[in-house]
Amino acid sequence: MNAEWFFTSPYDPSIVRRGDPLGLRLIAARYADILAPGLSNRTIDARWLTLTAWMLVQANNVWRRRGNAVSGPLSRPAARDLFDWLEPMELLCVARTLSLDESKGRQLPGQRAVRRWLENGKSSRRFGMSFAQYRRQRSIGVYGAYRVALRALPGMTVNGDGWRPDTVAEELSSVAQKRLGSAAASSGADHGKFEAEAYWQQKGWPKWESTGGKDFIPETLENLRPITSDEIDILSPALFGAGESNSLSNLRRSVVEVMYSSRVHEHHELCRAIEKQLLKPTSKAVAGLGVFAQLADNGMAMMNAIWSALQNEQEAAVPALSAIDLARMDDVKDAARELISASKEWLAAKGESRSEWGIADELATLVNSQARDVSRLVTRLVEYHELRGGGRRWFRLDDKGLVRPVSSLRDQEGSPYRFRLFSLARLAVQCKVIPKIPPALDFGDVDEEGRE
Repeated sequence: MNAEWFFTSPYDPSIVRRGDPLGLRLIAARYADILAPGLSNRTIDARWLTLTAWMLVQANNVWRRRGNAVSGPLSRPAARDLFDWLEPMELLCVARTLSLDESKGRQLPGQRAVRRWLENGKSSRRFGMSFAQYRRQRSIGVYGAYRVALRALPGMTVNGDGWRPDTVAEELSSVAQKRLGSAAASSGADHGKFEAEAYWQQKGWPKWESTGGKDFIPETLENLRPITSDEIDILSPALFGAGESNSLSNLRRSVVEVMYSSRVHEHHELCRAIEKQLLKPTSKAVAGLGVFAQLADNGMAMMNAIWSALQNEQEAAVPALSAIDLARMDDVKDAARELISASKEWLAAKGESRSEWGIADELATLVNSQARDVSRLVTRLVEYHELRGGGRRWFRLDDKGLVRPVSSLRDQEGSPYRFRLFSLARLAVQCKVIPKIPPALDFGDVDEEGRE
């Protein structure tokens, strides 16, 4: 079981980048597991769920024909070998999308290398990636983004192993084959030894560039459309329930309905509405969600205000600002005021104690103790970030007390801590559970590689 978990649980690249600057990820993940179980922040496109199921079916067909058969859990070597047959199809899906529609804003991990591969005549191996990039695609690619859903949604994979397609995945694969038309794939009849990348391009999916099914591609962030009625009939029950009581799918539907009925425009206000209406149905598991979201959102707002101020100094030989200079800036002062207010509310509202809340208590207490001196608050927040932040650090204090960037100033600002609500809302729109994204969720959760 440990081996199986290891090979179906790729690391989260956002942590390696700048994904947990205040050390609050554990709390955010606990709430996310309650509100959107079986998803991840990167599960944002129902069409990719269909295509991933289709790729999984095709890859398994070839893999089994080569003499592989598994009755129990997959071993590490078996999982690695199976993924070797899925990965080329995943990158061909990216290449097909780029060939058919140059519109930006789709979730297409690996697209930079694939675009170069297309421009250079599709001649290089590994779709123009280095060995390290190709290997890393397992974690940052489409399978890595949707493997949680493959394991958790009913009927997607056998025993939720994330690898062997079950009835729902088989049905989605049939829909994809039909919708792709002349661009459909065929697992063929070849036996023996042959190389995966060349096989799919030459025999298994030779017409991947065909315009057949030209609209059957991943959706954009900006122009989100419902998936086909065939897909909705299969996916909606798995994602949002089919009338059974007390199921995780019905809980996801309840969260979506609360979000859509709310008329608020701020993320933390939406979280308050969810907490209020779902406190009893979740047996108080969402207690504290609203005040935590406010603390986390305002903490990130101040981090980003400091980051933006350093970006404005990037023409300097070594960008750096003192805490006093930062404290004089309007954006930093405004962010500090909101963070102080959120910290006081967190400390005042917190009732029962939970072990994971300790880091939020520490942050709120620190902020509250420096409420009268914004420059000291800046200093203490940077120190806290260095000590408690996860992943790559943004900035640090040097020996002269100046705040200096550690990450590249060309990087985008950090994303707020979220609870998969954006992912859940997008899937609900695509399955026609709600007609549009709630206004409080007017943001994206895709990293830059997926958004470009």
